[in-house]
Amino acid sequence: MSGAPDASAPPRKKPRTCKKKAFAASEKKAPPKVEPEPERERCERTKANDAAGKISTRSSTKEAPKAEKSNAFSTGSAPATRVAELTCQTTYDVVRARCGFCLKKKSMHINLYESSIVKLFQEDPDPKQALAWMQGNGVAYEVRSALRALLKTNKFDLFTYLFETTREKTFPISAPGILNEFFNELVSNAYGLITGDGVNLVPIEKYLKFLIDSGAKAQPRNVNAVLNNGVWTDGRSETSEKLLHFLKNEGGVSPDVSHAEVALLRSNINGLKFLHDVMGVPYQAYHVSMACENLDAKTVKFLIDDAGVNHDIDELYASLRDAWLHSETLHDRRYEDPFSIERKYNELKKYLRAKKGWSPERDRERLRTILTLFENHKETFQTAIYLDMCQFLKRLHQETLMND
Repeated sequence: MSGAPDASAPPRKKPRTCKKKAFAASEKKAPPKVEPEPERERCERTKANDAAGKISTRSSTKEAPKAEKSNAFSTGSAPATRVAELTCQTTYDVVRARCGFCLKKKSMHINLYESSIVKLFQEDPDPKQALAWMQGNGVAYEVRSALRALLKTNKFDLFTYLFETTREKTFPISAPGILNEFFNELVSNAYGLITGDGVNLVPIEKYLKFLIDSGAKAQPRNVNAVLNNGVWTDGRSETSEKLLHFLKNEGGVSPDVSHAEVALLRSNINGLKFLHDVMGVPYQAYHVSMACENLDAKTVKFLIDDAGVNHDIDELYASLRDAWLHSETLHDRRYEDPFSIERKYNELKKYLRAKKGWSPERDRERLRTILTLFENHKETFQTAIYLDMCQFLKRLHQETLMND
């Protein structure tokens, strides 16, 4: 036998390989390259705290995912990791941190109120950027409130910027009454910018001048607002006087007699005197009657004794008694504060009687004289008439005692 292969023998077949084994072998390739997970979106305040090494007080813990099953009581479980929650609790916090994450995630952010806007413009290092961020991210705020806040914090450049950028929507030219109403609102609230010494913290005339140049028109009611709401106490009326000068010189509104009536109803003697001495508004005789019917003894004394307004004591006294008996306004005031109104009425009545030359002592002397004459001739009167006269004289005598 020879060791050479037999040529007549059939050729050998290649050994078969299992497809499953071949697939498993192909799976043993190098693992695919895993891209690093991008940093998840987080609260801006949390990022700042982490950078400063601080731990947020509003945080929670959760167990890290386990690679394989393990006993829940095993001490070898993966350590807990700290997951920061939202740290912006108010809209003010969101705007200060420019935190778009909390703005999207939290549903509590609604309108940014005026007090928060004032605080924001006072404390934010870049108020203009904060305002632009609010506009760009849809943070709700009332434009008028923001303008008032800018006025209170005396940021004129930002005031003009916000006004001009929102003019079309907030103060449309087609509705000038809206701008006029806002102008009157600023005039009415100017007293809130005054210190206890009467010093104006903000040059409000500059803001009002800007609004006038932008189309606002001063109106007579602006003068009424200053007389009603302004500070007119002794030594503290400088700002109110400046506003009246401004309205006359820049707004073209000159005070008249109707404005003096407003000062009378407010018992504003300093304002009334300023209108007369500086603005040229004359005193009128009926001003005394108005003050008398208002039970304003101080103003009545000023008009009669200091201003020298012509008057008729008899008419004033009759007007006072008529108002006391029939005025619905005084009736309501007597219901609300009976003792104070009664005191004011008696004070004014006593003053008018003294101006006429009447006095309780002199009245009692007259009553005694009348009673003496009546007693000497009582036989000539019927009994009913005599008793009625006695009651009448007694009542008059009691009134003189009350007027002391």
